[in-house]
Formats: sequence, structure tokens, C-alpha cells
Amino acid sequence: MKMNDEQVEKVLKESWSASPPEGMRERVLRRASAEAARRQMHPPWLAANRWRLALAGVWIGLVLLCGWQDQARQARIAALVGGGSGLRWGARDLNEWRRGVESVLAMASSADRGKGDDSL
Repeated sequence: MKMNDEQVEKVLKESWSASPPEGMRERVLRRASAEAARRQMHPPWLAANRWRLALAGVWIGLVLLCGWQDQARQARIAALVGGGSGLRWGARDLNEWRRGVESVLAMASSADRGKGDDSL
């Protein structure tokens, strides 16, 4: 079914109407007001960035956790090495434990020295 250009133009002119269909204005206004009310309750910037905010919160928590863990490790290392002036996270307990272990090892080494020595 072939049509020439004049017939196509005639069909298009008849099908085109400059006035909108009945009820279209009310439907559009109803949908627009519902969308405006929804956007007022839930701001679009918050909805679009909600996952970004959650991800940023997770990263901040991870950074804080790693910092706390690093500080605790540094305090333990300093306590074992012997620098215990400004340490936190139970460094005093670790220094006391280290001194106790050193005294036990010192007693054990002095007892071992006396056992094998028959020259006296």
C-alpha cells in the first residue's frame, strides 16, 4: 500500500489536533502535584546520595578503627621495649608483666648456673 507525499500530508493534517485530549490537563496536574508532594517529603539530593553517605560513614569508621588499633599496637610495642612514660591502653600493666617475666627468667637463669657448676 503505497502512498504519495500528498496523501501522507493529508492524513497527517487530519490526524493532528491542536487541542489536547479531554481530561489531559487534570491528569497532568494531578501527577505533578503528587510528585511535588513526594519530593517535598523526600528531598531528591538525599535520595540520590544516600548510598554515598552510607559509604562515607563506613570509610570514616574504618579509618577510626585502624587508628585506634595502630595506637594500641604502638603502645604495646613501646611497653615491651621499655619506653613507658606517656603510654595509654594499659601500657602500665604491660610494663609490670614484662618486669615479672624478666625476674622469673633471671631467677631461672641463676638457678641453672648453680646446677651444672661442680667446681665449688
